[in-house]
Amino acid sequence: MKKIFAVAALAGLVATSVYAGVTPGTGVVSSKHDINLTAGLTPDSQGRVCAFCHTPHHALTDPNATYAPLWSHNFTAMVNPIPYASATFDAGAVGAVDPLYGPSRLCMSCHDGVVAPDQHYGNLFVGTPPAGRFANDGFGDIAVGKNADFSNDHPIGFKIADSIATDTGIFPLIGTTRTWTLAGVANPTGGKLISKGFYSPAGSTDQYMTCATCHDVHNKNNVPNNAANQLDAAHADTVQGNYFVFAPQSGSQLCTSCHDK
Repeated sequence: MKKIFAVAALAGLVATSVYAGVTPGTGVVSSKHDINLTAGLTPDSQGRVCAFCHTPHHALTDPNATYAPLWSHNFTAMVNPIPYASATFDAGAVGAVDPLYGPSRLCMSCHDGVVAPDQHYGNLFVGTPPAGRFANDGFGDIAVGKNADFSNDHPIGFKIADSIATDTGIFPLIGTTRTWTLAGVANPTGGKLISKGFYSPAGSTDQYMTCATCHDVHNKNNVPNNAANQLDAAHADTVQGNYFVFAPQSGSQLCTSCHDK
C-alpha cells in the first residue's frame, strides 16, 4: 500500500521580490509557501513556518478529508466539485471519485479563494484575505477550482489504472518504474518515480492522481525550470516562479513525463 506522507498544502502565491532568489529543492523556509514572507498576510506570532498547515497538538479533523497529517488549517467548504471533462477524457469512466480526493482537499484549504492562507491554529484561529493583487477575484492568481469548478483544470481525483486502460497515450509504461523527465532525458536513471506521488487510501492499493502527484509543496524534491536543471536566463520568470513541480517546464518535460506526445 502506498501513501503520500508529510504532504502539506498551502497557497501557491504569486512570487514577490522576496522569493526571487529561492532555489527549488531548498526547503519550505523562505519559499513561496513560507506565508510569513507574503506581503498582505499576517505572519505567525512565533515566526513558525510549518504551523500554517501542521500542528503537533489539537489537529483538525474533517469527515470529508481522506488525508490530513496533523492539520492546522481550516478545510475548504467546497461541496460536490465539478471535475474536468472533455471529448477525450471522461472522469466517470476513469474512476474519478472526487477532484479533492486525498491531499488535494488540503491544497484547496488555501487555493479555494475563500479560506485565508494565513489562518491556522495557534494564531487566534483567524485569517485575513490577501491584500493588493490577491484581493481581486477570489484571491486572484492563487485560486484554483473557484466556485468548486475544476472543469478547466488538469483532472485530478481519478484512478490511474482506469486511465491507462482507457487511453494508452496517458502514463505510458508508468508501472512502478516510470520517472519524471529531467535535463531532457525521459525516464532518467535514478530519477524520481512518478508513482511515488500517487495517493492510495488506507487499506487499498488503488492509486489516484492528486495535486501532490506533480507538486512538492515543501520545495524539497522539485526542480528548476530548464533542461540542464540549473537557472535558465531565457526562462527566469518561470524558474523564479518555482511552481514546486517535479520536472522542468522547459520543453514541456513536466507534461511529456506522463503523456506520450
